[in-house]
Amino acid sequence: GIAPDSVTLSMLAPQVRSDINSTISRSRLAADVLADLNATITRSRLAADVLSDLDAGIAPDSVTLSMLAPQVRSDINSTISRSRLAADVLVDLNRTIPPATVTKTMLAADVLADLGSTIAPGSITSSLLAPGLLAELNSTTPEASVTASKMHPDLIKYFLPEISSHPVAVSVLPGTGATLSSEATGKFLTYQWQRNGVDLSGKTNATLVFTSANAAHDANYTVVVSNDWGSVTSNASSFTVASNSPVITLIGALTLTHEVATSYTDAGATALDALDGNLTASIVVTGHDFNNSATGDHNVTYNVSDAGGNAATEKVRTVTVVDSIAPVITLVGDANVSHGLNTVWNDPGVTAIDTRDGNLSAQVAVSGTVDVNSTGANILTYHVSDAFGNVATTVTRTVNVVQPPSGPWSFTNAGVTGRPGPTQAQVDANYSGTTLAGDVVITTQGIQEWTVPATGIYAIEAWGAQGGSTIGFTGGKGARMKGNIILSMGDVLQVLIGQQGVDSVTSPSYGSAGGGGGSFVAKGSQLSSSVPLVVAGGGGGSKTGASSSGHGGDGLTGNEGGNSAYNGGASGNGGARNLSSYGGFAGGGFFTSGLQGANSGKSGFAFVNGGQGGIRQDNGADACADGGFGGGGGGMHNQNQGGGGGGGYSGGSAGHDDSNQKGWGGGGGSYNSGTNHDNTVGANQGQGKVTITWVGN
Repeated sequence: GIAPDSVTLSMLAPQVRSDINSTISRSRLAADVLADLNATITRSRLAADVLSDLDAGIAPDSVTLSMLAPQVRSDINSTISRSRLAADVLVDLNRTIPPATVTKTMLAADVLADLGSTIAPGSITSSLLAPGLLAELNSTTPEASVTASKMHPDLIKYFLPEISSHPVAVSVLPGTGATLSSEATGKFLTYQWQRNGVDLSGKTNATLVFTSANAAHDANYTVVVSNDWGSVTSNASSFTVASNSPVITLIGALTLTHEVATSYTDAGATALDALDGNLTASIVVTGHDFNNSATGDHNVTYNVSDAGGNAATEKVRTVTVVDSIAPVITLVGDANVSHGLNTVWNDPGVTAIDTRDGNLSAQVAVSGTVDVNSTGANILTYHVSDAFGNVATTVTRTVNVVQPPSGPWSFTNAGVTGRPGPTQAQVDANYSGTTLAGDVVITTQGIQEWTVPATGIYAIEAWGAQGGSTIGFTGGKGARMKGNIILSMGDVLQVLIGQQGVDSVTSPSYGSAGGGGGSFVAKGSQLSSSVPLVVAGGGGGSKTGASSSGHGGDGLTGNEGGNSAYNGGASGNGGARNLSSYGGFAGGGFFTSGLQGANSGKSGFAFVNGGQGGIRQDNGADACADGGFGGGGGGMHNQNQGGGGGGGYSGGSAGHDDSNQKGWGGGGGSYNSGTNHDNTVGANQGQGKVTITWVGN
């Protein structure tokens, strides 16, 4: 056999060498060879060693340049021109990347690593810089070649002048000197002053001096501060030469009218000056304190001057004082009165007051008369004028001359005794044939309602009832109260007639009598809201037995109830008693009942609560008695005894039979709201009563 590599090219025949060196084209290949060439080579057609090579991994950095075929090395070292790039790559190279569209997520990991790395100080050396950058760093900048135009504006501003103090406005008098000044910081500064924006020749200092100011200097001034980097202009400063006078402006009208005899307060004025500013406080006002009782014109003048002696034009306000208000007439008394037939008429008159003339009451004229001899209406008219002829509005009074009411009207207890007052039937029967017949109404038992028949003055006289008596001792007598009171026709009076306290005379050894009731006259259609006119206090109940016996206390003319074992009431309230169930019971007052305590017996009831008498409290010996109608307190006969206090405007104290106290009841207090008082302490024995008498106009 022929050994491998033993046949050389020179051993081949020429035609064989020619075939070997010729190019084999597809046309020279057999059909089955062409089919093989065109067939797809799949892994199944590859030899096992080829598959092994394909599946084997190439270790990183294991392929060296020497292992590459020459044409591959040539491709790697060749320059890639744009003509060799694919069309889609060219599009990517030519497109513009919009700002802020490249995010960190779009960068490769090694790029992100470079961005995130820290450049150590001093690690960038000149060898790392591009040649062009090195050239610029090593180049020399010629002197004076860096100008403001070559510098960034943000840098230039640090070299510009800066004004730290601007000139301020100045106002001066003519002929005086003044200076405008400005302060600035910076290097190599120059100044140029301007008047109304125009440069002033030669004014190139930091200050602008005026040696003798005049009106021509009035203007706005600025200063321009400059250096090689630029210039700045100050704020404008006004320069004013004060040659004008201050100006006074009146507040309010130039002329006005003012009512005579009334206080005048001037509205004042304001004053402004170019030099001194507000001169209002310096205005001199004269004439404003004129006599306001003198009618006519009064001039108020205003003057002021500024620091330069410039006087303002005087202002004058004319105040005309007039008397335009008429006097005012006021009736004394009512405009409609009733007057008794055949009685003298005394006119209560009027008052007349004028703002200037004062009291003109004596100058009032009356037209009309009162015919007192005939019944009917008489009209009086009152007139007056002041010194300037201002006529007062007239006022009138109607005097109705009437037949005097029939009176007197005598109110009684209608025969009723003890705690409760009379009923309607008892009153009607008792008053039959009297001046009160058919005119008294009972709404609350015992309270007699009577309507005043005519307007006029009435004398009201009231007697309080006597307190109850015991064997050997008498009850206190009731007070008598009388006064004149003006009443109007239609007024409703609430009348309560005090009834005598019940006697306690059953036991010869012991007895505690009831207090006497007070007699009341009050005005008002409702009992609870009526107003006291005249009240006469009742007497206290007497006491027999033990060491504290005595006569009952008399009804008093003062407002306070009488004291006994305890204090009497005050200010229209009931009297006091022991609250521990001992002693008698207190008298009732106008507004409140007597003090009660935890007892079956009762103190007297208040007038506004119906005025019933108090209830006795007995241990079975029948040695005590009830109080009388009108707030008389009940008596007590028990472990400790005592008589009842008298009823009245303020109730009397209860008695308390104790070795250290007093067993009899105190008298009730009284009240009189009228005039011409006629009052008596302890003036009445027995039942109370009230008499009302017509006095007249």
